[in-house]
Amino acid sequence: MILNKNIINLQKISTFFIILFPASLIAGPLIAEVLMNSLSLFYLYYLYKNKKFILSKFISSRFFIIFIIFYIYLLINSYLSNYSSQIFWKNFFYFRYLVFVYAVLNVLNLNKNLLLLFYKFLCLFLFVVIIDGYIQYFVGTNILGYEKYRIDRISGFFDDRLILGSFLVRLLPLLIGLFFFNKNKLSSVQFYISLFLILNIFLLIILTGERTALIFSVLTLIIFLIFFDVKFKFFFTFLFFSLVLLIFTYNKNVFDRIIIQTTDQVDFKFSEKDFFKNFKSYELIYKTAYNGFIEKKIIGNGAGSFKYFCNNPKFEAYKIIKQKPDDNIIFKLAWKHKNLEILQFHKKIGDHLKEGDLLITYKEKNKIKNYYYIGESGKIINLIGPPPLTVNWGIYLGKIIIAEDKIVEVKENGCTTHPHSFFFQLLSEIGIVGFSYIMCVFLFFLYHTVKNCFLRILNKKNNLNYLEVFIGAGFFIFLFPILPNGNFFNNWLNMISFFPLPFYLYSLKKRN
Repeated sequence: MILNKNIINLQKISTFFIILFPASLIAGPLIAEVLMNSLSLFYLYYLYKNKKFILSKFISSRFFIIFIIFYIYLLINSYLSNYSSQIFWKNFFYFRYLVFVYAVLNVLNLNKNLLLLFYKFLCLFLFVVIIDGYIQYFVGTNILGYEKYRIDRISGFFDDRLILGSFLVRLLPLLIGLFFFNKNKLSSVQFYISLFLILNIFLLIILTGERTALIFSVLTLIIFLIFFDVKFKFFFTFLFFSLVLLIFTYNKNVFDRIIIQTTDQVDFKFSEKDFFKNFKSYELIYKTAYNGFIEKKIIGNGAGSFKYFCNNPKFEAYKIIKQKPDDNIIFKLAWKHKNLEILQFHKKIGDHLKEGDLLITYKEKNKIKNYYYIGESGKIINLIGPPPLTVNWGIYLGKIIIAEDKIVEVKENGCTTHPHSFFFQLLSEIGIVGFSYIMCVFLFFLYHTVKNCFLRILNKKNNLNYLEVFIGAGFFIFLFPILPNGNFFNNWLNMISFFPLPFYLYSLKKRN
């Protein structure tokens, strides 16, 4: 892959970008998108340079056909949607993931040493992520100074994005697959360091407090132990569960987050006649998505359309809560806002305060901003202060006397950016047709994962290599339909999900 022999070697640049790609995902979607698109452009140039506009192997590959059919369906689905103007062009560029996969696969085919090189750099990078996560857990801030946003959650390098566990667990099958693939090339020291890294990834996922990531990691751990050498299996298992027991014994926050909060939010007995009421935190969101599905069962409302149709009266699920008005003055900002410096109060004790009044001027990350009061009208009888004060979102600022004793009605609905469930999102956005297509992919990987686990347990020989086994198992785990999850069409989630696929296709080609 050469752009100009005298200037630059695109193959080396592509190799560097692939090695750098996992780290770029921490910085957010922008840098990762730049790397992904650059790799894709280099690959398209490679095709052009080699006069390979039509590649029979490329066009006839199973993955290409599966992706193209789904992509065409997304375009039709988006075009027919009532929200076509908002979603069509977003889905139009979904094809870039196809080019990205083949771009990485092409570099893997050209550079036979990349699998080992990438594995070593991935281990080094994940060691830094793990150490940083532990520092934030024990000290309260990570090496960049990012603080914990919640006492029961850690985010590491992701700062206010609580996705460290999701990030680790989505790279874990690729890491384990590469570990087995390169095992014979590792020294004894590198072998044990790899095991130490894998063990600590499992442990840190628990400490992140991300419950879906924890379930994914447990499923990955089970498969890992099935394929792991017997002489190491029992020691690894004993050490892991001993450390987990210590975590749950001495850290009540982790126990509360994973066990208590989960049982409080989900009725596992499903005693409620209304199915959705059993999911207390997601009741209205799931019901809204279901209402959208009922309206358009076959093709759905359009990929990525939930945030547009969730306020539609036909689909909206809501409940009215009657309560006394709050007489506290609260700094009502999003939970991510912290370390805000209040510079000035524009109201004083004795003043009348009504919604929309300028209340305070504050500084956030060197930017001066104004906050306008949100709440009931009344006379101010107390204010914190005096400024300057460093505060966080949701803090108590003072108290008012409400003019009259009354009961107010507060409306809560299920409108958000996505349904927080692949199951409900796919049904409501791409209908039975699209949902069935993704479920066929899920069942394919489920079948092969279960089959290979049984073959391993029964010590039967099979011709699959472990890289293929674990990445395939990862796709089965991440597509698991009934667990809470992110946005299926989210850019960041798609990039980290598609990234292991070229390694899987390379493994498949090598086996064949």
